[in-house]
Amino acid sequence: MIEALTLARRGGSQVANDLLNSIVFLGQDDASADVKYADIVAEVDDPSAGAEYGNIHFRVMQNGTKAVRMHLGAGLFTPNASSGDQGADTANFKDYYDDGTEISTIYYSRTADYESGEQTVTADTLLTLAHSLGAMPSFVELRLRCKTADLNYAADEEVISPEINDSATDVGYSLSADSTNIYITQGATIPLLDKSTFNKGNITVANWRWLVRAWT
Repeated sequence: MIEALTLARRGGSQVANDLLNSIVFLGQDDASADVKYADIVAEVDDPSAGAEYGNIHFRVMQNGTKAVRMHLGAGLFTPNASSGDQGADTANFKDYYDDGTEISTIYYSRTADYESGEQTVTADTLLTLAHSLGAMPSFVELRLRCKTADLNYAADEEVISPEINDSATDVGYSLSADSTNIYITQGATIPLLDKSTFNKGNITVANWRWLVRAWT
């Protein structure tokens, strides 16, 4: 038989956002005053019969102030994370760290540490860009920006990580980097899928510019 600790609140009309019960962790400060260092609070999100929702708040004292630091609903989330609960089997936090270092793979929540500006596309040429990051970039993003309509792409439209597999010699490009530079090795022709016909075509290099962004 499984024993259960039940903290019950009955009677009256249950409404959304009602707080139910809490477990309080009480200690003392260095002046021997009682301090509620943490508590776990249960809340009613929605009391609709057959479609009930609950929430648990984890409140912790930090720098003399106790506040909610984490919520558990369908998923796990923190108070300042955009859009809150993302549903079952999810975790939504504002930022992530690995052994004290911010995980910069969440790239699109951060401004790039290096941006190249527009770079000329030139056939059969190695384009070398000094990134000044002081180390190998952890992530490099490459885009082609259309300057004059080509292959049914409009001016100022950007193709992200353009790539077409092609077995022909001297076709396409490669992207590489080291602790000093980012390199774009450009072939004699650079293919791209036509936006309307869906067939492969070669870009008119004068109509495009490279854009490179990198993160430490």
